[in-house]
Amino acid sequence: MTDGAVAEPISLGWGERLAAFWSIWWPCWIIVGLNVAFGAVLTSGEFHRSLQVLSVLTQALVFAFQALLVHRLVRKQYRSFYIAVLPDGEPPGRALSTTERIRVWLRTSWPQAAFIVLIYAVSQWMLQHGGREAVQSLTTLAPWTRILAVGPYAIDCAMSAKYKGFRLQAFRRPPRQRHLTRLPDAAGSGGNRAIAFVIFLCE
Repeated sequence: MTDGAVAEPISLGWGERLAAFWSIWWPCWIIVGLNVAFGAVLTSGEFHRSLQVLSVLTQALVFAFQALLVHRLVRKQYRSFYIAVLPDGEPPGRALSTTERIRVWLRTSWPQAAFIVLIYAVSQWMLQHGGREAVQSLTTLAPWTRILAVGPYAIDCAMSAKYKGFRLQAFRRPPRQRHLTRLPDAAGSGGNRAIAFVIFLCE
């Protein structure tokens, strides 16, 4: 179902794409945070292989969580917009079938996977040249780059994709409904609350 009799289609800006990505990302923040914390400890040579295994498991869990949460893109009521499913020849809806979820998830996943491969290649090059401290800094900055740059681009890929039998379209929410929207979901404090507040302002 759509919000209101007349819905205005819109193109999502960076802040809106960030809010959409955050809705399928924030539960993964705990996993990424643990990976960064352990990465700061497991930096000596004897623990390097353990760190690599931990990173692979972390990324696998993150993608698995996003596969479970991708339906939130069309179910969640964002502060100033919502995303609907437009099936071919049928009225707009606010739900994804299992097959549609997989297709959308794949579109949101490939930019993130490419970013992970790039970060891994750069970190290996740094390690070979004795830049262990630089690798630690890269590991700390990578999640933020993924959220603020890669994530919005991933949402853009999902929104602009030409799926078989349907497409995604963003619509502006009526102003009278916006004051009822709460801050974006976020767990914990500090960085999480800061990101949530930025998203709230950008939507």
